[in-house]
This record gives sequence, C-alpha cells and structure tokens, in this order.
Amino acid sequence: TVRYGLNGYYYTQDATGSIGCNNSVFGDPLYGYGKQCHYDSNSSSVAGTTWTAQSSGTSKDFRGVTYGNNKYVAVGKDGKIFTSTSGETWTAQTSGVSSELKNVEYLNGIFVAVGGSGKILTSTNGTTWTSRTSGVNTANSGGNLYGVGYHNGTFVVAGKTGQIVTSTNNGVTWTTRSSGTTEHFYRVVNNSDGTFFVSGDAGKILASSDGTTWTSKTSGTSEKLTGLTYGNNDNVLVAVGFNGTILTSSNAFETTEESVKLSLHN
Repeated sequence: TVRYGLNGYYYTQDATGSIGCNNSVFGDPLYGYGKQCHYDSNSSSVAGTTWTAQSSGTSKDFRGVTYGNNKYVAVGKDGKIFTSTSGETWTAQTSGVSSELKNVEYLNGIFVAVGGSGKILTSTNGTTWTSRTSGVNTANSGGNLYGVGYHNGTFVVAGKTGQIVTSTNNGVTWTTRSSGTTEHFYRVVNNSDGTFFVSGDAGKILASSDGTTWTSKTSGTSEKLTGLTYGNNDNVLVAVGFNGTILTSSNAFETTEESVKLSLHN
C-alpha cells in the first residue's frame, strides 16, 4: 500500500512494482503543498488498522489535533496544549490561556489554535504560543471559535453567532468580517481556486472568494451542518450534519440534500 500526501492528509493505493508519486495518479489530498509517497510493505501496517492507548499526562478533554513541522499538536479544555514528535510521548506546553481550545490546524507553516472567549493562538513550532487579539464579540455565547481555513495568504476563522475574522499576516492581526447571520459556524474549507466556505446552524453555508465578502448559499436544509470538506480532485463539496443530513455540491452554487436517500439504506 502506498500513501501519498502530507501532514496527516493522505490518499492511498495498492501497488505492485512501481507507481507514479504525483497528483495525477493519487489525486491531491492537500492543495498547495509538496507531497511525498510512503510505502507500507504490509497493508496491515497502514495507520488506522490497530490502535494503542498512549499516556497524555492529563485527564482534560481534548478537542482537536493536527500535524505539522514534524510534530503532533493536541488542544483542549482549560487551554491545554500537548505536543509529540511520535504520537506516543506527549509534552505539556504553556498556552497562556484558560479558555477551552476547540480546534487546531497547521496551515502555511503556522499552527493556529482557536477556542472559547474568542481566543486565537499561533505558533511556528507548537511549543511557544502567542495569544492574538481576535476582535470577536465575546458577549455572544462566549465568542467560541471553531473553524480555521487558509488560502493564498489569507487565514479565515469562524465561530458562534456568525462571527468571521481574517488575517493576512500569518495570524498576527485579525479583522472582523460581516457574515450577515447570527447562526453558529463550525467548519471552514476552501477549494483550489481559493473560494472559502463555512457551514453551521440552520443549514447555513456561506461562500467567499477573498474571506472578506460573504454570500449565503441555498442548502435546502435547516439542519445543523457540523462538517464540511472537499474531495474528488476538488470537484465535490460535501457537508454533513444532524439527523443524517448529507449535502453535496459540484459547483459550490448548487446543493442536493441526500439525507432522505441515505435513510433508505439504514
């Protein structure tokens, strides 16, 4: 089995002999970054087949984990941040905050952790963290932030009550943007042409070409949409949510609700 990708984003194929290590063979699991191939001589050795419990050194809940710069970073309650180079031995780092951290991503060479009370932390190495001023209105349900995205110099963070903030200087300063809604957002993604999408409560899906101006798209559902991703060589956007809802879009402007169709197979 050959894995192609980077930073935990991989596509796999079974191969005998040689195989091309490029996007045309595997597809692109992580747009905009150089990828590598990893060969597993025994398919049973592919990560995810068997699991081993590791000691984290804390009983606090974790909310997010990512990989970058040769390091795993996990974040969670009470501002906890732990790092590991192997995934087996974990070291507590000082975040400087007590708010729960909801998510962490490694994008454009930067770790970005987001969470309660509008907290945004950045780090280049996962060890030393800097708290940034997000400008988020923390009176709105605590100002929780959940989604983090990046494309072509622009970071986008989204969260509760429709709050969206952007940064164009690697997360140092942030600017609030108008989403036109007070619904909560949970996920941020972008496609290869740089269009950002956010999804959230009441079936909300918004799109933006620059992270500044946002347009609401008709999703056809009022369900909470908690997951959003691109696939199939960037041709299909998939959103998932409560009550078995799955939405698909092949052009970012049309969505088709698949929850009823899928329920027939339950």
